[in-house]
Amino acid sequence: MKKILFITHDANRTGAPLILLYFMQWLKHNHPHIEIHGLSLRKGVLSDSFSSVSKNYMELENLNDSILKRTINKLKKTSTKAEFKKSLLAKLKHENYDIIYANSIMSLDWGIAIKSQIPKSKLLLHLHELQVSIKYYAPNLDNDKEKVDKYICASKLVQNNIVQNYNVPTTKTKVIYEFSKLKPIEINSEINENKEIFIVGASGTVNLRKGYDLFLCIAKAVVSEIAKNVEFHWVGKFSNKKTELEVLADIKKANLQEHVFFKGEFENPEKEFSKFDMFMMSSREDPFPLVCIEVANLGKPIICFEGATGTEEILQNGGGKIVPYLDINAAAKVIINYISNPEEILTDGKKAHEEFKDFNIENQSSIIYQTLNAL
Repeated sequence: MKKILFITHDANRTGAPLILLYFMQWLKHNHPHIEIHGLSLRKGVLSDSFSSVSKNYMELENLNDSILKRTINKLKKTSTKAEFKKSLLAKLKHENYDIIYANSIMSLDWGIAIKSQIPKSKLLLHLHELQVSIKYYAPNLDNDKEKVDKYICASKLVQNNIVQNYNVPTTKTKVIYEFSKLKPIEINSEINENKEIFIVGASGTVNLRKGYDLFLCIAKAVVSEIAKNVEFHWVGKFSNKKTELEVLADIKKANLQEHVFFKGEFENPEKEFSKFDMFMMSSREDPFPLVCIEVANLGKPIICFEGATGTEEILQNGGGKIVPYLDINAAAKVIINYISNPEEILTDGKKAHEEFKDFNIENQSSIIYQTLNAL
């Protein structure tokens, strides 16, 4: 293993790209003999970070093209992106990568295309997605699955899905839980009796998969029982302007203006997370979100829906509560119970910290490296 091409579907500050960036940084530091190349299918705020860790870094989205050129290509019914892909594949044919590392289902097509140019290379798919996302982004996976030499699965839930629904042999899969940058934190052992506002946190891109609508419904159910002293904070950017307008309209119609706040995206969200008393993961489908690792490291108990996320696999040992899928009332009851019993927050928060503390860059990157080395 001398040369690896890492493919990320974009360079934004979301789970899968961050995981890849952390691993590439770890790899460069700990195994400098390996030649690291990077390919991003879209530019983003992490573009410079990916470039800094790569000997050769490429981006499919060629934003240097002028508006005039893009317009002419559109009129000619040709695609700048297609032209760029064709020329890039021809160039990559001579790179002789040992491993092509497709970091998400969205980057698999490119991984397959590059492998077709370099047959001796091994193709690894780091699968951070569950069934809905796979069906949407890779509808032909049944036909392409044999082209993948190894699947890294972000949780057992991800592994079970790919094995049961696509008949991928278990021997071709490896479960490696996600990881995040974790700073040593001393967990508070005392109840803050002077705390005036109880804050229920959530985080992620504001979209349906993350369950922003469910979060609003849970907030309404809680506020209906507890008229004051509770707030719901969501950290993360809106997926688009339409969603933002719909969310703000819902908040107003439900009279939640004094209780629900969508705070936006933060480069370093730890300060916002530290304000949470607990974390409500309202996702419908979420393989193993980094934010759960991060809030658990801060000693915040977590609530999730049964069958929706790999986080459930850890919470089965404690550290929060698992409620029936889409059961708004059950989630609301858990939150109300935490508000009424702050000692449970401390107990479950400490347990969450204990259960998630090993999902750090050093531990998980070492496992990924061993998996690559075995290909």
